[in-house]
Amino acid sequence: MVEWDPFKEMKRVQDRINKKVNSLMGGYKKPYSNITQNPKNVVINVELPGIKKKNIFLDVNDEKLVVKADENSRKIKEKEDIYSEIDKSLGYYRSIVLPKGLAVDKTEAKLSGKVLKIRIPKRKTSKKVSIK
Repeated sequence: MVEWDPFKEMKRVQDRINKKVNSLMGGYKKPYSNITQNPKNVVINVELPGIKKKNIFLDVNDEKLVVKADENSRKIKEKEDIYSEIDKSLGYYRSIVLPKGLAVDKTEAKLSGKVLKIRIPKRKTSKKVSIK
């Protein structure tokens, strides 16, 4: 005979509610970001706390940069008569419109702590021409 545990049942119901709410809202948070530029580069810093490098996806083209990150984990602990389950689900999504004239094929990204630093060099738009 299996003993009914009301706390496990409440956890299952809460999980189902959370999944439904997340699916309705897309399940993603908009991360904090900072965009700066200097004469040579556009630099974008995006805060992604709790995300591992392998779970970050970047897509960049001439028009926009998309940062998407997902982190899911589950920890189960059982000790004698205590059972605990911890679900961690994080998701971030950010789309940033880029200015014209960037060399997107030379984009570099580095995760340092919880901050993803993206550097996109500017193209040289003018060229000196010698007169013959």
